[in-house]
Amino acid sequence: MKHKFKILTGLICLLTAPLINNAQTYIDVIINQPSLPPTPTITQSGDLLTSSSPTANQWFELSNGIIVGATEQTYTITVNGNYYVVVGDNNGCWSDSSNIISYFSNTQLIDANSSISLFPNPSSDLIYLNLVNFENKNITVEIVNSIGQSVFSKHFVTGVNNTTETLDITDFNNGIYMIKVKFGEDHRTFRIIKN
Repeated sequence: MKHKFKILTGLICLLTAPLINNAQTYIDVIINQPSLPPTPTITQSGDLLTSSSPTANQWFELSNGIIVGATEQTYTITVNGNYYVVVGDNNGCWSDSSNIISYFSNTQLIDANSSISLFPNPSSDLIYLNLVNFENKNITVEIVNSIGQSVFSKHFVTGVNNTTETLDITDFNNGIYMIKVKFGEDHRTFRIIKN
């Protein structure tokens, strides 16, 4: 007699019937677990993420979980966050999680006409702070390291239309820094990487 079993999870021990002379007959079960799909890797170009797997992707944001409907090879980021992907197969198995890509936009809108942007990010020496439509505003820039210590501060007044200020981070240790741009009672914070 042949039996076909589908084992989903757990440990199994099968006891066959009928009993013969009060002896129990056991059968060996060999379980061939299919291998997991290969772990994908993500590459990034601006706000576009690309999985190394051409099919069966499922995108996630670390804090918010699964991104419903995001199952293509590419995913366009719409909000700041930490993104990863897993790959499924026909057996219902899922790969290990890919590398995590952290995305934090370098441009923040202040209102319909004004914006602040930082570039390049990452940088090894100079970062440019571009302020659009900040007419004659007092601006304070503060850079804080990963343990909360202020490592740089600068105060300036913007010009008539657009102002670009250079921030020299050449002597900073490699790592992640937060740049706080204060104007009046408001501020914006950017995450930068020094490499």
